[in-house]
Amino acid sequence: MQAVARILVVDDDESIRSLLSHLLQREGHEVISAVDGADGVAKAQSHGPALIILDVMMPNVAGFEAVHRIRMQSSVPILMLTSRSAESDKVEGFERGADDYLTKPFGPRELIVRVKALLRRGSVGEVLPSTSARLGPIEIDFKRREVTVDGTDAKLTPTEFRLLASLAARPGETVSARALVKSTYGYDMTDKEAMDLVRVNINRLRQKIEPEPAKPTYIQTVRGFGYTLALELEQT
Repeated sequence: MQAVARILVVDDDESIRSLLSHLLQREGHEVISAVDGADGVAKAQSHGPALIILDVMMPNVAGFEAVHRIRMQSSVPILMLTSRSAESDKVEGFERGADDYLTKPFGPRELIVRVKALLRRGSVGEVLPSTSARLGPIEIDFKRREVTVDGTDAKLTPTEFRLLASLAARPGETVSARALVKSTYGYDMTDKEAMDLVRVNINRLRQKIEPEPAKPTYIQTVRGFGYTLALELEQT
């Protein structure tokens, strides 16, 4: 069977590496293993994986730092694994450039759903019919997956870009957090889980595109429900 995708698994626990390899290979994927953060960064460069699954707590180079180093070189989707569920850990992971976060222990089905969703994130061109759009000083290039603010690269992570693109597909409409999770991450979750996950990434996105993130102009919160892109887009 031809491999569906090449996936890099980075974890210092051999039993976790073996379990992940078994689950992923059963789905037809090619799996490359790395034993710590430094090994993971090196293999991310040399093997060009389509997806990286990476543990937070590792020796030599910790997971958060490994994500940061990988993200400086590549936009490959990164799924972080951790036994810690504190929101501060999730915030740090997303700020370093992770795309998704899975807390241990997790079920095989949940892992595979997340993997499939991350691998599907290759195309966002279908979100809007045009190849680019403008929102005040913000220029969104859907073909290149780039966002600039007053001509300066906003340096969005892949997840932040997809989140903005999902809102841009429905300008002026209120989009529920759950709907944003479905369009941005590719899977479903409860309303509370969706609100918690989206809030972290919306806050980070505002830091990069809003003139006053604490008083947002473009991405506004509809309390208890979701978010809206407040101004109309100009198709370019």
